[in-house]
Amino acid sequence: MGLLPFLLFPAFFSTFVVGPFEDVRKCLLSAGLSSEQIIARTNSAEVDGGYAALNYQWNLRPEQKTPLAFLLPRSSREVAAAVRCCKSHGLRVVAKGGGHSVEKYSFGDNHTIVVDLQRLDAIVPDSDNLTCHMGPGVLIGQLAWNLYSEGRWVVPHGVCPSVGMSGQALGGGYGYLSRLHGLTVDNVLEFEIGRASCRERV
Repeated sequence: MGLLPFLLFPAFFSTFVVGPFEDVRKCLLSAGLSSEQIIARTNSAEVDGGYAALNYQWNLRPEQKTPLAFLLPRSSREVAAAVRCCKSHGLRVVAKGGGHSVEKYSFGDNHTIVVDLQRLDAIVPDSDNLTCHMGPGVLIGQLAWNLYSEGRWVVPHGVCPSVGMSGQALGGGYGYLSRLHGLTVDNVLEFEIGRASCRERV
């Protein structure tokens, strides 16, 4: 996915799984993803390939979700390929930024493929235009530290450092700076949306 511009203010390995997912795996590999980027659910804790760490869920309610697999794309092209492959094989796909959804929407269900955006975490401040472009996998803590280190800049955001900026921007983003500068979403200039067929800017 591309980078999201915001206004600024001063201040592995993969395991083998049989069944319908194997066709999706072949599609993903042919689209250019590596086997290290595809972490599938298995029945063996000894060979989970990092699945348990990716499936860590902050909210213990309602039930624990166990998606079919996690995909770790490194570009918007790979995100589009993941969506295409899952769609063509009839599997539901969901995006995961920080994974803090109260209802666990970013973990889908037991028949879902999760596109985990953590590797798309670029942060590019532009002090001349008072903006910042960021990837969809950026967490609040990463952004706050990067902007402060860059020039003591801030963007309004929530207070939990491990929450993803993408989901927070979609859901509002209330924090300490909100009275002065509004919510996170009030400061978004543009989103780039990844789809199976193309990318769109809105």
